[in-house]
Amino acid sequence: MKRKTKQWLFGALMVLMVLALSACGDDGDPTSPAPADHVHAWGEWTVTTAATCLTAGVETRSCTIDASHTETRPGAGALGHDMDWIETTVSYISEGEETYTCIDCGHTDGTRPIPQIPVTDRAFLNTLLSGLEANTAETPYTILLNVDWLGGSSTFNGSVGNALSDNNTKFVNLDMSGSTFEYDDFSEGIYFDSSAFLWCDNLTGIIIPDNVTHIGGGAFNQCTGLTSITIPNSVTYIEDVAFFDCIGLTSITIPDSVTDIWDYAFYGCTNITSIEIPASVTYLGIGVFQTWTADQTIIVPFSGEDAADLAWGGSDWRLGCNATIQYTP
Repeated sequence: MKRKTKQWLFGALMVLMVLALSACGDDGDPTSPAPADHVHAWGEWTVTTAATCLTAGVETRSCTIDASHTETRPGAGALGHDMDWIETTVSYISEGEETYTCIDCGHTDGTRPIPQIPVTDRAFLNTLLSGLEANTAETPYTILLNVDWLGGSSTFNGSVGNALSDNNTKFVNLDMSGSTFEYDDFSEGIYFDSSAFLWCDNLTGIIIPDNVTHIGGGAFNQCTGLTSITIPNSVTYIEDVAFFDCIGLTSITIPDSVTDIWDYAFYGCTNITSIEIPASVTYLGIGVFQTWTADQTIIVPFSGEDAADLAWGGSDWRLGCNATIQYTP
């Protein structure tokens, strides 16, 4: 019985040795090259090439007995682009831009504009202008200014006008259509400050907020570079010397909300080709159009000179004016 058991164990051992030799290497040495037809003992699949947006990944496994023996298979499929709009430029002086970008690989597929950032602080306006390069009146910066007050006269530190005066080599268009000014209880109106842009000859254009009721005295006094202005239909008063010597203006529209135009409001505006006074105006002050020349036209809503003088309290509104007056009842 013992003899048979020993024979059985010896036979089993021989079988195991044959299997080991045939698995990887025929000489029993695990460092020896394995025959091409050996039986592999494969390890786990591992990712050797990760999937990208456009290509599938690759997985590889190796024989645990002979690591030089490997095989591969496709791994995870191509991921595809994960696209989103990413801000690439933002600006306080022009539209910005965002780019349709894959957040994984950076692939891009087009751009689109994004709104310009408005300036909401008067102090920051000064900082912004001081950091810009000098430009010309033909290439002004356009700034969206959303504030609730101009800060007073251009001679006051911290005012909008003072920011322009301090940076007088930077020509600027101010779009204030996004601003909402506060009601002034003392003046009983919503004021565009007196002397707000006094001597600001680098102001080339402006859109006044659409809740303003009063354009204060001298608001644009000697803004010689002003070529464009939008007065909203909320304005009722244009006060003294509001546009004194605005020689850059070639046209201006007075909305039919205006009832009063005060003394010398358009004095020296000698390049406005034509201006129409709406029928809503009940008061026209002294010398409103003083220094105007025969090349300029003033259209008034009356049948003649006498009717206009009667309505406006005399002829003082024509003082020093040589413009052609066109009566249109």
